[in-house]
Amino acid sequence: MRSFVKILLTSALVLVAQLYLPWYVIMIIPFVISIIIKTNGAASFFSASIPVSFIWIIQAYLIHTATGDILTSRMAHVFPLDGSANLLLLVTGIIGGIASGLAGLTGNAFRNMLISPDSNRKRKTGYIPLNQRRR
Repeated sequence: MRSFVKILLTSALVLVAQLYLPWYVIMIIPFVISIIIKTNGAASFFSASIPVSFIWIIQAYLIHTATGDILTSRMAHVFPLDGSANLLLLVTGIIGGIASGLAGLTGNAFRNMLISPDSNRKRKTGYIPLNQRRR
């Protein structure tokens, strides 16, 4: 359930933020969301990379259709893609997904670094083992 919430939240915030902010906002938003909402490492990566990949592929496709295939076909010839504009759209989504996924994973690691599992257990139960008590 948390992963689904993270996917929806990431999708909504990235979609709106990319209209007004630079491209690297796709790394800031998943980083902050992964700090706030706790999931494991794989869920943090995929809940950040999947929505951004789809958003970037859709935005690239909209640019592709708006320019009448001129811009994307020329860019596909610059890269070793044999002039395939569709492959360029896929590569664009993969790059955005990897960047945001790594940012989500970094946010998860940052959260785990700040909030250790031992401190959560002590707070919930109030029990501290004898060998960890202060003397």
